[in-house]
Amino acid sequence: MADERDRKPEDVNEEQDSSEGDEESVTGAPVSDEDEDPNLLADDEDDDDDDIPDDDDEPGEEDIPESDDVVEKSASVDAEPDDGSETDDEPEPDADEDETDADEAPAAATRRDTEITERIGVLLMAYGGPDKLEDVPDYLLDVRSGRPMEQELIDEFVDRYGQIGGRSPILELTQAQAKGVEKALNNRKAREKGIEYKTYVGMRHWHPYIRDVVPQLVEDGVDKIVGVVMAPHYSSMSVGKYMDQLHEGIEKAGATIPVYEVHSWKDQPMFVSGVSSRIRDELRKFPADIRKDIPVVFTAHSLPTRILEWGDPYPDELRISVELVADRVRQRHWRFAYQSQGASAEPWLGPTVEETLEDLAAEGFKHVLMVPFGFVCDHVEILYDVDIEHKDHAEKLGMELRRIRSLNDGPMLCRAVAEAVRKAHDPTHVAEDVEETEAAAVGNGD
Repeated sequence: MADERDRKPEDVNEEQDSSEGDEESVTGAPVSDEDEDPNLLADDEDDDDDDIPDDDDEPGEEDIPESDDVVEKSASVDAEPDDGSETDDEPEPDADEDETDADEAPAAATRRDTEITERIGVLLMAYGGPDKLEDVPDYLLDVRSGRPMEQELIDEFVDRYGQIGGRSPILELTQAQAKGVEKALNNRKAREKGIEYKTYVGMRHWHPYIRDVVPQLVEDGVDKIVGVVMAPHYSSMSVGKYMDQLHEGIEKAGATIPVYEVHSWKDQPMFVSGVSSRIRDELRKFPADIRKDIPVVFTAHSLPTRILEWGDPYPDELRISVELVADRVRQRHWRFAYQSQGASAEPWLGPTVEETLEDLAAEGFKHVLMVPFGFVCDHVEILYDVDIEHKDHAEKLGMELRRIRSLNDGPMLCRAVAEAVRKAHDPTHVAEDVEETEAAAVGNGD
């Protein structure tokens, strides 16, 4: 079998691109708007990102383009105990650092008494998704900017959501991410600087809408707003739309609060490390003698190829992330594919997952590990597109398809976003070194 290490996204990107990562989506109808990795040879080694300590412990559904002719075909999520959700995996927090012994009491008192001189509101934004099956028609109407949809397609989406639990979990997962990001931001260094962060959650196409959350930031009297989309890779067709809504909300509220935008966090070390860790975790479940020959397929949301005419950076954003993770994991065979493309007549970025699975089957592979790294929490593109449609397609090809656990609200994901937030509003911020952080985690026995 040919070595796939050199197959990069750009090799197939002349006609491709994808949309944002952590989004609920609706796909399938028109819409308006060589080196062995020693980590893989030890079955009992735990490389989960939950081993990473909190900052205080340290030493010092698809995006649907707002065009008039595309909507994607997907549906959302389930809430089974072992669905890959990481919500319960977060380690119990250590004792508060302010609970010190007598010798440390003066320092602790100083920390508690530090005056807050700057309050920063961090708005985490995601796509949104229906809370119950009855919400699906109105949700689709919102996605389509009020344009009606054929009943047959509505029924199809209702059926898809029904297969994954009857609702989308994207709001709860984004709220959990916001809690983790806020904890990561409000570390000792922030307190010493007199900075206090507060996170908020706004959805683009469902409750709570971005426009409805912005007034709360204004009312809370934040001094700055940092907007971040829960999607690591930038495209003007996805992340750019969220930022537009944020600024519209600020203008409508009549506020003059400075806004800082996180356009991309594709190469944040903790994001790269988190995805790499998930890959190793899943590869260890394969027999040791075939582990290094399991092909890894990285995926992200497809977008119409017309974005290439705009010089949109999305393909390069994905390429950078893929190369960073692939170099870290050092798996023999890997490829990149786009998933969840729309059913419109216009061309979409490829190759598709379906095409890639067919190629792998033709080359004799019997197993495949899917890494939907363009999405950072469980929702329709994961729980339906991957867990149902792609697994079924692979099975028909005589292959076993597995996927990595989503990052959800795991520590690495939350700290990656926190670093992106700090960098956005503070040009003097020096990012933490991931290797030192991981070494500290091992040294502390966490």
